[in-house]
Amino acid sequence: MFATATPRNSRRRPVGRPALLLLGIGALLVAGVFTTAAAAYAWPDDPWPPTRTTIVGQSEEFTPGTVTYLGDLGVVGYLARLEDGEFLAFDRQEPVFGCTLVWGRPGSAGFSDPCHGFEYDISGEPVGGNPILKPMDRFEVHIDRYGTIRVVQPVEAP
Repeated sequence: MFATATPRNSRRRPVGRPALLLLGIGALLVAGVFTTAAAAYAWPDDPWPPTRTTIVGQSEEFTPGTVTYLGDLGVVGYLARLEDGEFLAFDRQEPVFGCTLVWGRPGSAGFSDPCHGFEYDISGEPVGGNPILKPMDRFEVHIDRYGTIRVVQPVEAP
C-alpha cells in the first residue's frame, strides 16, 4: 500500500485564543526591544544643554573665605571657597537684571550690583535688604581625588 492511500488524520486542533495572545505579546516585546535599540543608537552623545568644563586649579591654592575671579581662565564668574572648605562657582551676572556683579567693593557684604545696589554674601545668598530673593546663579564644581577643581558652565548655543 502506498502512502498516498493512507487516510489522513482529520482531527486538527485550531489555534486557540491563549496561543494567539502569547504570540501577540511576544511580537510586541520583540518590537519594543528593536525600537529601544534603534533609539539608543540614534540618541546624541553630546549633553544638552552644551557645557564646557574648565580646570581652575588645585584645592590647596585657594584659601578658605576667599573669592577668585575666573575670567582669565575662560569662566565668566567667580570661585568662592567658604570657611568650611566647600567650593562654589557663580555666574558673574546678577540673576534677575543681568548687571555685572563685583566682589569686595568697600562697604559691601560680599558681591555687589553697582547698577541697583543689591548685595549677596560669599555663598551667593541675597543680603542687606535685597528685594531680589533669588540667589546668584551657580555653576557645577567637581573636585577629583587629587584636588583638581573643575568648573562646568553652560555654553551659549550658536
